[in-house]
Amino acid sequence: MTGSPAESIHRSNASRVVALSGQVLGAIVSSITALIWLAVLWLPSEREVLGHFGVVGAVLMLFFAILGALAAHRGHANLMLGMFLAAFLPIGAYMLWTLQSMYRWIGLLNLIYLGAAVLVRSNRPRRSTQHANAGGDSSQ
Repeated sequence: MTGSPAESIHRSNASRVVALSGQVLGAIVSSITALIWLAVLWLPSEREVLGHFGVVGAVLMLFFAILGALAAHRGHANLMLGMFLAAFLPIGAYMLWTLQSMYRWIGLLNLIYLGAAVLVRSNRPRRSTQHANAGGDSSQ
């Protein structure tokens, strides 16, 4: 054992705080993204920019943002990473580097959401070698 029990508890509490901050940040960022997509769908001038197929994509991205907020709230890091990939790769990256209006914020918020997912994932318990060898070496 390399540290005292007090150090272990302190590290455990610190990692919980980091994961909780990732959950809160992810839920807030994803909620803001959902509100922006809702505004895009609600405002007639923005709907004209999207066209008919863009409206379907915006509804899908709104769904991903809501699902991402739920994943962040529950602390599901893998689902958060999946929602980032589903939202950022097809749409968010394009909006981040090409469009100038509020659409650029969607790409930026997607990147912040990735950071939140990494924070939540950092709290996952690591496999110890003791658990990995539980079924194997019985000669000890």
